[in-house]
Amino acid sequence: SGGKNEAVEMLGASSLDMYGGKITGSAIGVEFSVSGAEFNMHDGVITGNSGCGVSMTTGTFKMSGGKITGNDGAGVKLWGTFEMTGGEITGNKGGGVNVNTNTDSYNFKVSGADKVTGNEKNNVYLPQGKFFIASSLTEGAKIGVTTEKIPSSTSTVKIASAFSSDYIESDMDGYQVQYDDNEGAMV
Repeated sequence: SGGKNEAVEMLGASSLDMYGGKITGSAIGVEFSVSGAEFNMHDGVITGNSGCGVSMTTGTFKMSGGKITGNDGAGVKLWGTFEMTGGEITGNKGGGVNVNTNTDSYNFKVSGADKVTGNEKNNVYLPQGKFFIASSLTEGAKIGVTTEKIPSSTSTVKIASAFSSDYIESDMDGYQVQYDDNEGAMV
């Protein structure tokens, strides 16, 4: 059920599966802020919202397909758990996936042929001390990353627990992503 600002608002511990169609024309496409809420996007499009495509302060969002694009805010505003195993987040004016600065309870995992590219403000934005888990990324995956903390020649910034930088790249001019043996992660 949508509130006056959301096309879809999940109010209780429930599950919603999206297999197609379009969520558009609201301030927020899908919003949930209750523990136990789960949104599973298998296909379809979330587009044309004046704010975020998906905004979550808790709960779980699983994206295995579809596209989040053309929203004026972020594609995904993240405080809860986001597991991306497919699909695209692209062309959003407020960024692709924005991890909230004031949360320690987020969980962001990527695998498969995910694409988080071509967003205006950033693709994946990581506040200082935040990172994501990347495992089994496959051909076609591409994830751009911007960090709050600027790396230097003496201080790297951990962005992902992964062993290969083939599909993860820096959106910041002059910086590159590489595996750091000391960190045991991508920096």
